[in-house]
Amino acid sequence: MESIPEMETDASSARRVSRNRTHTEFDPQLRPALTVTRGETVVVETQDCFNGQVIADRPTHGRPEGPENIPVSGPIYIDGADVGDVLCVHILRIAPASSGMAWVRPGGGILGKDIRRSVTRTASVHKDRVTLEDGIVLPLHPVIGNIGVAARHGKIGTAYPGRHGGNMDTMEVTSGSRVFLPVQVKGALLSLGDVKACIGDGQISGTGVEVGAEVTFRVDTLPGGRFSWPRVKTHNDWVTITSASTVEHASRLAVTEMIRWLEQEKGLDFDTAHLLIGLGGALRISQWTNPLVTARLVFPKAIARKLPTRSGAPGRTIFFPQTEEAETPDEGRVADEETPVASLIVDTHAEEETDAPQEAAETGQDRQEGRRSRRWRRRRSGNRRRRGDEKSGTENAERQDTDEKTVSETTAATDDATATQERRGTEEGGGDAVATPERRGAEKSGESPGNTGEEKPARRRPPRRRVRRRKPGSASEEASAPETEDTGHTPDERETGE
Repeated sequence: MESIPEMETDASSARRVSRNRTHTEFDPQLRPALTVTRGETVVVETQDCFNGQVIADRPTHGRPEGPENIPVSGPIYIDGADVGDVLCVHILRIAPASSGMAWVRPGGGILGKDIRRSVTRTASVHKDRVTLEDGIVLPLHPVIGNIGVAARHGKIGTAYPGRHGGNMDTMEVTSGSRVFLPVQVKGALLSLGDVKACIGDGQISGTGVEVGAEVTFRVDTLPGGRFSWPRVKTHNDWVTITSASTVEHASRLAVTEMIRWLEQEKGLDFDTAHLLIGLGGALRISQWTNPLVTARLVFPKAIARKLPTRSGAPGRTIFFPQTEEAETPDEGRVADEETPVASLIVDTHAEEETDAPQEAAETGQDRQEGRRSRRWRRRRSGNRRRRGDEKSGTENAERQDTDEKTVSETTAATDDATATQERRGTEEGGGDAVATPERRGAEKSGESPGNTGEEKPARRRPPRRRVRRRKPGSASEEASAPETEDTGHTPDERETGE
């Protein structure tokens, strides 16, 4: 991928999305608040997670019961971002508002069942620190808690994390990081919000110091680089972020996604990548309190840099050959920093889909490929049937020719046998001369030899005169037999004289 030229990061010259353009669902049908091109710098104004309801005025502290969904600003349409690409969001700067609030409520955080009442604390935000109202000072570490693209299968509430991004509350999504999100709809429709001035790793109490903010970032696209889950590159680490209904499930997904990353970018086989992650990686929980648990696998760049980049590897590889892409240049980045991933990854763990509120459906491209496959199968089946019909027709024709030949041979043999038998009978009985072919034909048809009528289909032979052959000694028997006059009467009639 060609590098993006350096651009002015001054917020005054960048295009802007107002905090008034907020919504609470990642929806592919939303009208974009802004359309940008690859390499363009954008400033987005965000509301806090309570949409500005909680302020320093104490009577407002007990007003919210907790938002059902979190307001995010956008969406932003990225021209040229297509389904299957990767959207790269390079976070240049997070400028939090001067004040914020943190609260603890029953049911929130890991120990939510033990909390009996809500507690709210206001905080003032300075250049490098956050000061609570009772004087406690914390280091400033602004984090974008909610960033994502529109989901391909329809609306998803902004309270949910998933493959599209969403409410991940991950500490590495901060200034200087690059966030990689799988594009699921044309134009991506990027939205973000829920900024925290500081937050503990794991969001243990269920909240951070919630503030409004201005986020400055630059967008890029990696054509053809299909990721399964969001990824982050910081100055020091590679991070894979996954979400599921249980800690175990989310952790397995995070480890698997990092193995894919190493296989793709470094060409390692499955076993080597798994071992290397076990020796040098860190498995962490980003948040426990959202509808799903979010886990992440952090792998040091110091180890990744020492691995040679290869395009393929033996063993249990689960990706297509790598396509090299260049990364967006960054001010102050080290010269030997690796380029982002831009290869196709085969999603062999689709059955481990996160428990999102809606089931994922096929994209238009998947449906088109399915239709092509069905048409190809029907065409192949039709060719097979035609070949089978032609083969059957040939076999039937051959079988019919064989049957006709057999019938003809049988008929000829029968005629020869009949002619021979007639000839023998005529010679022995002193009758007519040997039957000619014309005579035999006439006898078969039941007509005289001179009759030229057509031959009947039935092969009936006329009854022949029995000729008794004389044997030696038969003459004396005939002489001794009494002679009777043939008067036309039966023997019984002759005896009675009637």
